[in-house]
Amino acid sequence: MSGQTILATPTEALPEIGSFIPLPEGKRLLDSILANARWVDRTLAERSNRYVQPIPCAILIDPSGRYGLFRRVEAARSDLSRHVTLIVGGHIDQPSRAAPFAALVAETLRRELREEVGLNHVGAMDMVGVVTDRTTAAGARHVGIVHRIRVPEGRLKARADEEFALRSKYSGTFFDAVSLARVYPQFDAWSVLLFEHVISPGFHSASHLRRQLELPLATENESRPDDVATRQRTLGPRSRRRKGAA
Repeated sequence: MSGQTILATPTEALPEIGSFIPLPEGKRLLDSILANARWVDRTLAERSNRYVQPIPCAILIDPSGRYGLFRRVEAARSDLSRHVTLIVGGHIDQPSRAAPFAALVAETLRRELREEVGLNHVGAMDMVGVVTDRTTAAGARHVGIVHRIRVPEGRLKARADEEFALRSKYSGTFFDAVSLARVYPQFDAWSVLLFEHVISPGFHSASHLRRQLELPLATENESRPDDVATRQRTLGPRSRRRKGAA
């Protein structure tokens, strides 16, 4: 086991869907997911189809209205490997003391933004919906709690080399919607859904999956040019859950 304990919920709590669910429907879905949430070892949750892991995550917007992109490393989860993503986020770790779920989500987002992209000061976190992907086993074990966060500058420095290809021109650079459409074939599943439903509603390419297979993904060595411009339930330590919970 990993020794890291994260929030997870039984798979049966998630309906058979695979899409972006906006508010208020997304909030109701999140409530149902959290109804039976418990603290589970991360290794067990990642390997088992019994659990779904809520992932607080964010799409980042600069003052010009452009969106931040990042290139995943080859060693990332199989369904994310080498793809371009709009998302920064992570698991909800078990706290040392009981805390409301909303506070855990906010703290997770602050931690991930600080550790992965060096963003130490985070403004308003506006939840826009919930994203799910049931096309792969790994994807089906996660559900994204998506927020929109505005950042003060149009460039960030990716720091988490276990997550992102640091030298990629897509890691920490911001693009407008037109430019994002050109990168769309290289998006991971969650980014595809967010682009289609949040950033550019109505945009859709029926041949996306076929083109994604045909277009080679750039390597981790692609250079980055210097000029490229819920439910308020208290969740506490494992000792507070009922006897027999996983």
